Amino acid sequence: MNKFGLLLCSLLISGTSVMFGQIEKNIKISEVMTNNTANVQDEYGQCKAWIEIANISHTTYNIRGMYITTNRAVLNKELSVPERVKMMSVIPNGENRTNLGGHQHLLFYCNSKPAQGSLHLSVPVDSGKPTWVALYNGNGINLIDSVTVPALEANQSYALVKN
Repeated sequence: MNKFGLLLCSLLISGTSVMFGQIEKNIKISEVMTNNTANVQDEYGQCKAWIEIANISHTTYNIRGMYITTNRAVLNKELSVPERVKMMSVIPNGENRTNLGGHQHLLFYCNSKPAQGSLHLSVPVDSGKPTWVALYNGNGINLIDSVTVPALEANQSYALVKN
């Protein structure tokens, strides 16, 4: 009986890990604007580069604690987790909007100061150059999604076309 309980417990744990991995695959970088001069404004009336994260599933998923980065150095497998996390911006806790329902999205402002609000991240974006954007899960190790955005004209966005 003890072996059966152990087997059942291990199956439940592995099934949960697979389920969370599958849910994370439904979180996408859906649109990026690196040269925002007159498009979306933040709550201070400023136009900043932004990254839109979308939940393409029908299930609600909370993205708080995930990381966004534009620094390709995080791809170095020899980095420790703390070294990698220092090159990323965390999606903050305590923000109700990070609980994305099915087919919802959320904008995060880049080149900003997190003190300006929970949707303001210090992710650096250079409007005149191609930009690699990556979304990592809360452990700072597993890449959920990434996209290379070409240099864009003012107020032009780069968007996910097919889910």
